[in-house]
Amino acid sequence: MNAIILAAGQGKRLHPLTLTKPKCMIELFGNSLLEKQLSVFRKCGINDITVITGYKSELINFPNINYIKNKNFEIKNMIESLFCAIDKFTESTIVSYGDIIFEEKVLKKLIDSNDDFSIIIDKKW
Repeated sequence: MNAIILAAGQGKRLHPLTLTKPKCMIELFGNSLLEKQLSVFRKCGINDITVITGYKSELINFPNINYIKNKNFEIKNMIESLFCAIDKFTESTIVSYGDIIFEEKVLKKLIDSNDDFSIIIDKKW
């Protein structure tokens, strides 16, 4: 099982927070959003992680992570970022946005799913 994290966007709606860093690198309680997500993936045994970068990609640098840069992040959307990682898809790939926070129990539900395709949503959001 592997994970692909889409983190190429500029996060313009969060200006001025994202003027100097990607949205996934905004800190919450002492860690970046991406760092929290990486930690949850690793706690659940997923270590094959690819992050699709774009905007200010030089600021995203964690050990033992694969990186692919979406060079067209300014003019394309998340689907383009996903296509950048087409070679990373396996029979069990989890795709996430880089600015999403989720708990370990949520990821475990997804991992334990026996369905061909599964999506996690928060109905109360």
